[in-house]
This record gives sequence, C-alpha cells and structure tokens, in this order.
Amino acid sequence: MVSLQGMIRVDDTNREATQDLLEKGGRYCLRTYQRANTRPILFARRDIAVLLTGRAGSTFAVKWYLHHNSMESQYGWTHKHRTHVLYPSEWHQQRGREVVAGTNFTMVRFTRNPFNRAVSSYLHSNQNEPVFRPIMQFYGRSHEAGEGYSFVEFLDYIRTTGPTRVNNHFALQQSYMEVLHELDAFCRIEDGLPGLHALEATLGLSESTNEVYAALRHSPHNLNYLDDVDGGVPDRIFPLAKRKLPYPSPDRFYNEQTVSMVQEIYALDFERFGYDTSLPDLRPKARKRSGEGS
Repeated sequence: MVSLQGMIRVDDTNREATQDLLEKGGRYCLRTYQRANTRPILFARRDIAVLLTGRAGSTFAVKWYLHHNSMESQYGWTHKHRTHVLYPSEWHQQRGREVVAGTNFTMVRFTRNPFNRAVSSYLHSNQNEPVFRPIMQFYGRSHEAGEGYSFVEFLDYIRTTGPTRVNNHFALQQSYMEVLHELDAFCRIEDGLPGLHALEATLGLSESTNEVYAALRHSPHNLNYLDDVDGGVPDRIFPLAKRKLPYPSPDRFYNEQTVSMVQEIYALDFERFGYDTSLPDLRPKARKRSGEGS
C-alpha cells in the first residue's frame, strides 16, 4: 500500500533543525533532539528523499536507491557507500542545501511489520556493543560478563525509555524529518515486488525487474534461525555475541505478554503503515509446510 500526501516544506522555524538533520549523524540527533534519526539519502536528479530506519528495510532501501541513481558500490556493506561516499560528496551536500533552501522533496520510506522487526532488532542488539551497552547499563549489568538480556527485558527497556529515544534500530519507524514534514509515500517490504512497483509508479520511476528485486533482497544482515528449538523463549537470556549466531525463529519469542508489549510500543507504526495488530505467522518455512504449531 502506498499513501501519497504532501511535500517537504521548509520554513524559517525549522530551517536550522533541517540543516542539522541533513549534516549530522544519528547519535547527535538523539542527543540534541531526543529523537532517533538517520540522515536521508537524496536522489541526484529527482527531488526524492529516502528516509531510513534500522531493521526496517534500510539495506534494501539503499540498494534500491543506488539502482535508480545508476550507482555501483565498491563496498560489500552497502551502508558504507552511504556514509563514506554519498554523505561526504559535494553534490549530495548541495542537494541537502536545496532542501533547506525550500525545494520541495517527496519523502519516502520502506517499512517492516513491527512484530518481525522487534525480534530482528533484539537479536541485532545482542551482537553490537554500541547498541547493547546502554541496555546493559539500564539494568545495571556489566557487559563484560557476556550475559545479556531477554526479549521481555529488551521491550521493557524500549517502553520505559520511549520508542523515539532509543537506538534507531528499534525506535519507531519515523525519523526526525517526519516531525518537521509529512511522509509522502511508503512501501511495506512484506508487500513484495507488487508493492515496490506501486511505489515506483507513484514516484514516476521505472519498474524494478524480478532479477533486480532478488538482488535487492539479498542482505548480509539476514539472520540465521534455528528450526529445532522447542517452546517459547521470551524470557530466555542469550549471551552477548558480538557476531552473528543462529537463534530461535521469531515466533518463539512471542507469548501473550510480548505481543501486548509490541502492540503498545509500536502502536504508531501499526496505525501509520496499516499493519494488522494480530501476531502474523512467523514460523520458518519448513515448519509452516509441516503444519507444526498451527
């Protein structure tokens, strides 16, 4: 589903904030504006701004952006092209100045179902020290011991701290830019190629082919899940890994309590992007085929 609303409009009251948002990193914005934020990436020859949120199709979004701007990345990690090539480039900085000067840019983003994203964000946090350190401090634990926190504790940290004041990878799917300006269009990654084609039609872009779409979906961020874990694990504490490990599949992290917590924390995401607040089928494909857990 794609919703088309308005355009970016910059006025004197938010010009300074907009300049900051287009020049500074996410940690600066969180510290200065108390809101999670990732700098948008701006099309070279069209007035389109792509907004990014961690664990919500951001890698897909950057690769899609590169495709439509006829750019190739020399980096295996796509986001490195964003931070090392796009942001420092004079032309991208000039595009940012055009936003601040008042040029109307269409703002778009990709979104992800909050239930799937919450588990993905939890496991991502378990493997990245800059991300898990504040959570460990919140619970008064030493990360040096290697013992982490459960999914329930992770969600409680977000709920207590506030879903706009935590790390971008598990904050609301909303950037500070959307506080200043309305979002124009979005594409839910679960809607697949038809959803992507709808977004591209809205923006007047050529349709991505099946081959391009398959390449866009491939990501080193994809997690490995174990199919043979019995029972739920919402209260289980996993060790802090600092590297990718296989974990129980997303469905194992949910019970009545964690479903309710995700519904509460990400209520705005459910509403804005039209996601059903009922827990979807998150079982791995093998268990779906066998009917286990149905």
